[in-house]
Amino acid sequence: MRIFDLELASPCNARCEFCPQRFQGVKRERPFLDETLLDRITAEIGALARTERVHAVLCGMGENLLRKPLVLRALDSLQRASEGRIHTTLVTTGSPLTPELAEHESFRRLEAIQVSFTGVDRESYEDLYHLKHERVIENVVRMNRLLPGKIYLRTVDLERFRAHRAEFSRFWNERGIPVTYSALHSRGGHIGDPEAYPGRTRPFRGCEIFDLITFVSSDGLVLSCCHDVLSANVIGDLRVSSLAEIDARKRELRRIGFQGFDICRSCTDFSLSELGRGVPQA
Repeated sequence: MRIFDLELASPCNARCEFCPQRFQGVKRERPFLDETLLDRITAEIGALARTERVHAVLCGMGENLLRKPLVLRALDSLQRASEGRIHTTLVTTGSPLTPELAEHESFRRLEAIQVSFTGVDRESYEDLYHLKHERVIENVVRMNRLLPGKIYLRTVDLERFRAHRAEFSRFWNERGIPVTYSALHSRGGHIGDPEAYPGRTRPFRGCEIFDLITFVSSDGLVLSCCHDVLSANVIGDLRVSSLAEIDARKRELRRIGFQGFDICRSCTDFSLSELGRGVPQA
């Protein structure tokens, strides 16, 4: 499967303890992906999906639903260009996950909606995210009623909350929403919490994140991966190159034995290989 991570927005309305947004922000020139460029990118991705299995994930370092029309435009274009064959996922904090979105066919055709949610009660959640706990729960539960079976939670498995893990999962499972757990990782060395460093790093050789995922930033740049929060590792610029041309550059880096980027030396993100993407686990 080909995976394209599309960062439509780099700002975020949350300030999570385990995200670089809280400390240094995300270095992008454009906060939101240009509409004309988005149309061209999604048309190329959609065309690929007519002949091979393609998964487009609206994610990145920001909250894409800060520009809901941009999200709907991307989903409409992906479905149209792929003739309905593409797999799509939305990643969100849940704060802007409002019911009118479900009125749009391309939104209803999302394969999954992943909600980032960590914290076992109102106090711990709001301390981590700086969002309203009750509002997010209401949004998530309501959207699950409107689009049953599509929503799941992705929770950072912080050590201080593990004693409450069964209770937390039960709360959401009783509302028909599965929960997945992922380890805290370093975001390519941008997170300083010792818990993010388990004593091993992900080697660039064989890195599934680089090999399987094409990450497009809100600037229209293909970066090494989503952990390049400083936009330091530009593989290509979609304003002047096609996805196919940039993909060829990635393959060439592998062919010549490129040893990786600076952020790779501190990367502890094993989630793709160990947990998988979009696979809820109760």
